[in-house]
Amino acid sequence: VALQANVTPGGQYIAGTKSAPGSKQYLTSASVTFAAAGNIQEHGLFSQANPSGAVLWDRTVFSPIGVSPQDAITFQYTLTINSGG
Repeated sequence: VALQANVTPGGQYIAGTKSAPGSKQYLTSASVTFAAAGNIQEHGLFSQANPSGAVLWDRTVFSPIGVSPQDAITFQYTLTINSGG
């Protein structure tokens, strides 16, 4: 499964800021500023910023969000690891 379209400049993925907000949690957060109007309805978390060879770790599809030029959306993903599993 792949994302339907890449909206980032130059075709590269945006590297998120990584943190550990809690025990056994991994958080990544990245903001995207849009150059053109459109509808955004999916988000992907990849293994690296270069699309060549990147592995899609998580894909989220949601109701369309309308954006205009210079609008920005911050995407966050939190992974929580359960003990013993």
